[in-house]
Amino acid sequence: VKLGLKAYGFSGRWSDAVACLDKALTLVGKAAPTNDVPVVRYSQADFTVRLDNPEQAAKYAKASIDALPGCGTKCTPKEQQDLISAVAGIARVFHFVYATSNDVRYFQPANDLYLMTIPLIMDATVRAERNSDAEKLQRTMKNTKAGTGTHDKDAIRVLAERHNGEIQTCYENVLIGNPKLGGNVSLMLESDQTGVVKGASTEPKGGVADMAAVATCVTDAAKTWKLPKRGMPGNSRIKLTYTLSKK
Repeated sequence: VKLGLKAYGFSGRWSDAVACLDKALTLVGKAAPTNDVPVVRYSQADFTVRLDNPEQAAKYAKASIDALPGCGTKCTPKEQQDLISAVAGIARVFHFVYATSNDVRYFQPANDLYLMTIPLIMDATVRAERNSDAEKLQRTMKNTKAGTGTHDKDAIRVLAERHNGEIQTCYENVLIGNPKLGGNVSLMLESDQTGVVKGASTEPKGGVADMAAVATCVTDAAKTWKLPKRGMPGNSRIKLTYTLSKK
């Protein structure tokens, strides 16, 4: 399980991480600690968000919620509410992506996760906020017209932040050879209407040493990322800047 959560995750091998965790739970079976199962299933949901597969991510998120009753006293009320809040957070991400890009694949998973989590939220204020979000999602669906929707920079940034571990790994791998290394890397992405990353470049440009080596690694990682589709024809250009320093 640790291999899936850490090694695969930080290297950006999200599909491998999900498969590893599935295999681990299958091998352990009913012997799996009941307080680990919700966390593992949520991790799979979180990883799958990065793979532009909202339907599968929602299935893993549902599995994490479904595993909570079996947790019993091994999961504190706070831990349960934190996980429910995290799943509702995925719903909000999917909602944001759908509302800005008009990628219809994100509507139903967002709606399903709202409906699943809202009754379980104990905080009345937060529950009302998520209810309001769910109602807004329905209005967005009714008012959205075909052929509209772009790669909104803020929505893409929310998705890109889930890849920050990969960027940090690129930096730390080069940091080993130069402990004083630090600086900014700007990443420019270009994708088409389908969300396929067609090009990636950096400032500084890629190279073999210091921040240039980090930039090479960042470029290679970014080329594997998957973005949502956009309803409006055309290409998107997105700029992301990372400030990297030794922790």
